[in-house]
Amino acid sequence: MARTQMTRRLGGGFRPRASKLMAICLGGIALFSTGQAVSDTFLEGLQSRSLQQSSVQTGPTFGDGVATCELKAAAEQAAAASANALILSKGKLTAKLVCSGDGNAAVPKNLTTVCKPGKADDTEKCRFGTATVSQGTEAELKTLLGVNSDVNWKMISTSGTDNQGQTWTLTLNEGDLPFKDTTFFVGCKKTAEGKARASGDSPDSCKVPVHVKARASAKTNNVVTCAYGQKSNEEAVQVELTADQRSVTINCGSVGSPMPADPTTQYCELGDAESGTCKGKNYVDVLPRFEASWVKHDNVKNSVTLKIPDSGFPLENQKIRLACAVKDASETKADVET
Repeated sequence: MARTQMTRRLGGGFRPRASKLMAICLGGIALFSTGQAVSDTFLEGLQSRSLQQSSVQTGPTFGDGVATCELKAAAEQAAAASANALILSKGKLTAKLVCSGDGNAAVPKNLTTVCKPGKADDTEKCRFGTATVSQGTEAELKTLLGVNSDVNWKMISTSGTDNQGQTWTLTLNEGDLPFKDTTFFVGCKKTAEGKARASGDSPDSCKVPVHVKARASAKTNNVVTCAYGQKSNEEAVQVELTADQRSVTINCGSVGSPMPADPTTQYCELGDAESGTCKGKNYVDVLPRFEASWVKHDNVKNSVTLKIPDSGFPLENQKIRLACAVKDASETKADVET
């Protein structure tokens, strides 16, 4: 969830001093663990399938942001049995895919799309190894990441001849990082010509999972934008309210929604932060002069804005928590305390 914390001081006959609003986006522990399990289960599933299909599919080798698929005979690929993933994050925004070997090319073709794990379609573009059906569906990378900018893999080199493999790189900007952890896969596959030249026991495909870690929750001018990755909320996001800055906005984004059920009259109880739950508490409990017009819920942007008039602050410091919950129940929530 995402939570926002607000404090207002009045003294000397209601003459206002500086007030403080603290916005803290933190992931609930239980949901954090669930999100981790989803990621790990997917990667473990890839590893299991890779081992089962080792007669026709070699697992990639990973090192320093590079996945190398070298389609060799079974006797030569034993070291490639362990599966891993390419990881992209704020500190590591570039990944490389090396399709090494005779007639080895990237898939989906030219990497204009990637494979989204889950429900399969009837195409061959996301099918690897001995699988009888596609193991995912094609999707545009920018759609998966939830960004508007064009995000594309680029071929940076080819071998001396067209049939000796390909090398591709993917470079993101920090603004391309998604609001929740996102996994997709790409890979390498022998072309028809490569298969014709290959020995009988050579594998014909290699699947590479790519895990993109979500951005961190952040604030800009008292606007808190919540993210829902496993590590999106490791540090508190603090916002100050003063006589000149009397409002706070929490943006839940396209993948989240505000909590509790009626965020225009209630906030989340402070003690619920660690559990990731949200028990609604009435604003009037901490803001005695509260009026419903102080809170605006934008259903299009999935945001909530609390704006307190100068005469509406309590006499003593108070804290409240606004919250966002990711729409997919299997992912992490984000909290904001005020």
